[in-house]
Amino acid sequence: MVAFRLEFEDMVLPSDTTALRIPIATYRVQFNKRFTFTQARDISPYLQALGISDVYASSYLKAVPGSDHGYDVADPTQLNPEIGSEDDYWDWIATLKSRGM
Repeated sequence: MVAFRLEFEDMVLPSDTTALRIPIATYRVQFNKRFTFTQARDISPYLQALGISDVYASSYLKAVPGSDHGYDVADPTQLNPEIGSEDDYWDWIATLKSRGM
C-alpha cells in the first residue's frame, strides 16, 4: 500500500485564484415537503453563526409527489413545487450569498 500525502506547496493553482473556493465548514440540507427553500433561507443566520461556509443540498428538482428524499426525479427541468417556487429558490440563494456562503 502506498501512502499519499498532498503538500499545499506542491499544488499548482490557476492564475485567477479568485474563482478558487475551499470550504471551511459545510452543511447539507435535505429538502422535502417538510423542509422547504423558505425554511432553508430562515436557518441561514444560524448556519452562519455556527461557522458554516458552504451549503449543499439534496435534489430539489421535481420529484414524484410525496418524495421524502427527492432523488426520484420526475422532471429534471423544473423545481419541486412541494419545496417552493422559483422565487423562493432565488431568495434562498441570495440570502446565502449575502452571508458569504
